[in-house]
Parts: sequence; structure tokens; C-alpha cells
Amino acid sequence: GEELTISLLPDLYQSSRTRQKLLNVTRRIECTCVRCKVEAETGTEYLSAFRCPENGCKGLFNLPLETSSPDETLQWRPEHLNSTTDANNIRMGHQCTQGHDVVLEKGRVSKWVNGVLGEKIKEFIHRMQGVKPSTPEANREHAKKILQTTKTWGMHPSHRMLYVLYPMLAEACEKAEDFSQSAMFVQAAISCWEKILPGKYWPILSLYYDSLADLLKKRAETRTAEYLDDERENIKKGRDLFMRLAREAEERSKENKRICFGSGSIR
Repeated sequence: GEELTISLLPDLYQSSRTRQKLLNVTRRIECTCVRCKVEAETGTEYLSAFRCPENGCKGLFNLPLETSSPDETLQWRPEHLNSTTDANNIRMGHQCTQGHDVVLEKGRVSKWVNGVLGEKIKEFIHRMQGVKPSTPEANREHAKKILQTTKTWGMHPSHRMLYVLYPMLAEACEKAEDFSQSAMFVQAAISCWEKILPGKYWPILSLYYDSLADLLKKRAETRTAEYLDDERENIKKGRDLFMRLAREAEERSKENKRICFGSGSIR
């Protein structure tokens, strides 16, 4: 009895403005789905949002950028800028969803997005592709540094930049046999997809749930061998927990496949 939904867009992780423009050009329609309504009413897109820097505030705000990608040029919209002769010192005034004023300097944000974070991501990709000599352990630590950098700046966990990075971060940690951290990155990717999907089920989610289950099983197996005999009872409880979580992930995968493909397996 649930309503079936389909997407008319090739990329659901585009900004609200881009999605609406594409639908208007290709379909001559204006989308009024729940996601578009929430983004329009709050003025904030979780997929390009940052957390409010005000102490204790749980609000979000969007940088007035045409793009939030580190490998593209920042484009500041004129209506958000104050008159100044020094473009790098332009100060942007904005409000978070809780009403706090947020003031940032264009030069500082540009330096972080295109510089600090962009360089970290570029180096990480070179390490993973073998362009720069590295080890699995070093790649894992670099992945954690990238995540910490985004947290320091208050980037929302579902930001589109992180959505692209999560699978690579998970791969780096898995190769270093840090299965717990890898599973956390996969779960974060799942959370991203659940925010952007028009319905509860989507084919790609089965791939992520299967990956999550596999990582949790690996973590359960390594936990038992890590400790001495007198600690085995507590470790057994931890192992049982990981196995239970793995079974739950497998069930979610099976349910998703059944809804999307009409059976328990992809044909």
C-alpha cells in the first residue's frame, strides 16, 4: 500500500537550485516533494550545509556558493556581499536556521575549501591510486585527518563533498584492517543516501548494506583474537553485538532487494 516513487533526475545529490532548474528545462515542472519543500522553507540544504559556529547552537547555514566542491571555483553571489575594494576580504553575512548571524570572510573560506581541504583530498586520492608512495596504515590516518578537518569547520555529515568521499575513506580503513572505522564510513554513506532518496528503497542501498554486513563480520572475527583468555567473555559479548548488527544489515539488504527487484537477490 506504500506510494511508489521514481526519480526524474540522474543525480539526486545536486543542489535544490540545480535540480529545480533541470526539471524546469527538461520537464517544464516544479518539484514539490518533501525534500524540496523542506529546503525551500528552511532555506538550508543539508547536502551543502555547515553547522552554526555559535556555541551550543544546533542550527545550520549554507555558504552562498554556486558550488561547494573543492575542485571548482568559488562563485559568490552578489546579493550576499558587502561593498569593498578587496575581494578577498569580502565579508558574508548570513543566518543559521536558528537565527544566529554568521559572518565569514571570502578569502578564508576559499582558502579552506580550495586549499586546505582540497589539498588533503588530492593527496589522499594520490595515495589511494598509488601515485604517491604510501602504506594502508598511513592512508587510514590520512582519511581520519580529512574527516577531522570537515568536523573542525562544521561541515554537515551529509554534505555532498563527504558523500563522494565516504566510500574512499571506507576503502582506506578496510585495507588497513580497521573494520570498525570502515563500517562507520559505510554507515555514513547510507545515511547520506537515505536523506536524498525519494522513497525508502533504492538499488544502491543493497550494495552498501552488504558491504556494511561484511565489515561487521570481519570486525567480529578479529575481536576474539585480540585479547587474552581471561577477557574472552567480555569479548564474546562484543563479537555477538557485531554479528547481530551484521545480520540486521543483511536483512535490510534483502528487504531492499525484494522491494526493488521483486526477490531476495539481484538478477
